[in-house]
Parts: sequence; C-alpha cells; structure tokens
Amino acid sequence: EKTQRPKFKNPVCYSAPLDSDSESDSDDALEQQWPTPHPVPEEQRLRLERLVLEPRNLNDAYKETIRDISIAPVADAIVRKHQEYRLEALRRKKAWQEEHQRRKERGSQKAEMLAANVALVIMDEQESLDEEIEKRIKAQEKRIQAAVELARKVQEEIAVEEKTKAEKEKKDREEQENEARKREAAEKERKERMAQSVATSTKGLEEYKEYYATIDNYRANIKPLLKQPEFRKQCFEARRLIKRTIIQLQYKHEVILEKYCVLRDHLLNTKNQSIEAFHIMLNHTAKVFLLQARQEIHATPFAAYFLGRFATLLCSSIPELQNYVIARLFKWCPYLIPQYHDDNPNISHTEIKKLLRYEYDEDTKKFEQFIPYLERQKCFVMFYAALVQTVPDPGQPPNPFPIARGWTWLARTCNMPPREVSPALIQSFLEIAGKQMLKTYPHQLPKVLRIILDNIVPTIPMQHNYDNKADIARLEIYIKTFFETGELKAVPEAMEPTVK
Repeated sequence: EKTQRPKFKNPVCYSAPLDSDSESDSDDALEQQWPTPHPVPEEQRLRLERLVLEPRNLNDAYKETIRDISIAPVADAIVRKHQEYRLEALRRKKAWQEEHQRRKERGSQKAEMLAANVALVIMDEQESLDEEIEKRIKAQEKRIQAAVELARKVQEEIAVEEKTKAEKEKKDREEQENEARKREAAEKERKERMAQSVATSTKGLEEYKEYYATIDNYRANIKPLLKQPEFRKQCFEARRLIKRTIIQLQYKHEVILEKYCVLRDHLLNTKNQSIEAFHIMLNHTAKVFLLQARQEIHATPFAAYFLGRFATLLCSSIPELQNYVIARLFKWCPYLIPQYHDDNPNISHTEIKKLLRYEYDEDTKKFEQFIPYLERQKCFVMFYAALVQTVPDPGQPPNPFPIARGWTWLARTCNMPPREVSPALIQSFLEIAGKQMLKTYPHQLPKVLRIILDNIVPTIPMQHNYDNKADIARLEIYIKTFFETGELKAVPEAMEPTVK
C-alpha cells in the first residue's frame, strides 16, 4: 500500500512567541511584532515536501532544507526591527545626551555656587585664622618680651651674685693669704726660735714627727678596730708569741737568729691574714722591745747588744716595724731627739717633767726621783746605741740603723747646752757604741771627745740634790782614760765569767 502523504495547507513553519498565551497579547500586537509572511511558491513547496517525505540522510536533508528555505521575510523583519532599535537607541542616546548636558549645566552651576560658597567660607576662615595668628603672634611677642625681661633680670641677679661671690672669694682669699702669711711668719719665727733654741734640735724634731706619723695613723685607723670582740681576740692570741719570743732572747747569736726566724715568720703570716692585725702586732712588738730593754738593760747592760741585734734583724726583714720602734723610742726618751722642753717660760715645771716622761704616782701625787728616772733613760739610750752599732753576721741583711745616726745624735747633743742628764746619757751611749764609732770615725770622734772634756763637762749644771755629781766625774774620767790609753771602755757583749 502506498503510504498516504500528509497534505500541507500552509507549508510555512511558524512558531508563536513564548508569551502568546498571555491575555495582554492581541492579534494586532502579534501582527505588528511578527507580520504575516508571503506565500511560498508552489514549486518550492513541492520540493520541500519531497525533501521531507523522501527517506534520506538527515544531515543532507537538513542542509538542503536550510538552503532551499527562504528567509527573506524573516530577514526583512529583523532588519526592520534592527533599524527601529537603532533609531530608538539613537533617540535615547540623544535624549540622554541632552539630559546629561542639562545635568552638567545644572551641576556646573551648583559647582560654581558651591565653589563660591566654599570660597566665602575659606575667606571667612582665613580671616578668622589671620586674626587668630595675629593674636598668637602678639601673645608670642609678649611672652618673648617677658622672657627677655626675665632673662635680663636673671642675668643681672647672676651678675650681682657673681660679683658678690667674687668679692667674698677675694675677701676670703685675702683673709686666707693673710692667715697663711701669719702662719708662715709664725712658722718662720718658730723655726728661727728653734734654730736659736738651746732646748730642741730642729732637724731631730722633724725626723721624730715623720716617725710618729705612723703612730698617729695607727691610733686613728687601726686601734679602733680592737673594739670588735672577734678581732681583739684574734690579736690577743697572736700577741702571746711576741712577748714569749722576746723575753727568751740571750746573747748567743744562734739563739738570736732562731728567735728572729720565729717572730719574723709569725709577723709575716699575720700580714698575709690581715694587714690591720699586722700593724697591731708591729705596735705591740715595738712596745715589748722597749719594755724589755728597760728591764733587762737596767739589770744587765750587755742585754742592749742582743736586743739591738734582734731588733735590727727584724726591722731589716720587716721595714714597717722601723717607724714603730723609733717613734716609740723617741717618745719614751725625748733626749734622743734631743728635746728638753725647758725653753718655754709659759710651761710649768710639772708640765716639763711630764713632757720629759717622768713617771707620776697617782697615789702619792708625786713624780719619781731623778736617779730612777735617769736610769730608765740610760737604758733607752743604750738600746739606741746598740741599734746603730750592730754589725750583721755574714749572710744577714744590712743594718737599717747605720752608725751615722749615732754620730748625728752625739753631734746634736754636743751642740746644745748640757743638762743634768747629759753626762750619764753621753757615757752610756759611748759605752755601747763608742768602739764602733771610733772605728768608723777614727779622726772625728777624738775631736768630739776633746770638746766634751774641755768645753761641755765643765758647764754641766749640777742637779739640785747633787744626784748627777758622780755622773759628771765618771764621764770626765772615762774620756781622760781614752786619751791616755787610746781605747774607749765598752760594756762587754756577754756576762763575764766569774772564777771561783
């Protein structure tokens, strides 16, 4: 059977718009939007029908269909629509441009008005700012003027103060200079008086002050530490060995050397532990030396030799001990300076005795008698003579107290008028140091002895109880014996053996 072909009344394929069901759409609107296309020619319709009904390749049929379909009506509609759209676009663009121009003109007017308002505001603000700046400038000028005025016043006050200060300093300086001149004049007068003094050796006193500065420093800085219980206990235990060692001394050189090594090591060990304790030990050692010299030399004069040898050994190894020994020795025996304290009429006889180290009995309220006082002073002079005459044994350090010191003391004593104590002290010195001095000064010493015999002995004042009469006679005989024999009699360095 032949397949019945469908019959197309209208071969134009047409699709209604998507919103064709809307009530608002009318045929007029549709006609206006999509006008009715022109009828397709018969020949073309038949060809399209054949293409649709005949079986063939879909791709080829599609291409042929597309080629044969006339799109002229659609194209015309599109062109018309496009032209309308362009016209509408041009109209809208023109309207927009006109509106934009109007807005621009209105905006320009507003901008001009705003700029004018801003300019007015700025002018107002500028005027206000100018006024404020002017006020501030004036205020600043006032402050500057006030500051300048204040600075001027301050400078004037400073100038017045500086002037006052300068005047005061000048006045103080003048007063100080006047005081200094007065002090210099007084010191010069004192030195001249001391130079002319017959009671004090100026050089000897200066040397004594240098030595005694060590004692002053000890009292000011070291001695107060003994108030501390632990430190005082430590020093007390360390001092025991010092006294025990010194009282065990004897004339044998090997014993002296042994005890010297013991005490030297003890002092140096103390120094390594505490410098303050070391100075406590030095001061104590000097005191023990002098106390031992006072006791032993009075009992046995030859003790001066081994005490002096021991002291020179220890002082050569420990130089700090020298000032303590000499300062204490000169303090206890002012005749070694020499200083007699009897040239000042304002000092009473009692004060002179105190300065000369007379011992005072608080119970009886009396000073000791002349003879025991003189015996003690002789011990100190003999100890000093032993120091300066000691010749170290081979291998031992040099003596820090050279024989020249003995010569200096003898010369100073002879250059001053003699006192009641002079004969006993001179003879005691010569009996210990005479041989060594004669060996050192073989030509000068005999001349000094001649001066003593001829000029000094005859002028020695007699003590009111004639307690020094025997001393004067002994000194005269002692020196005469020297000129007769050429030898100075000396105290033996050891106790002479007694033959039963």
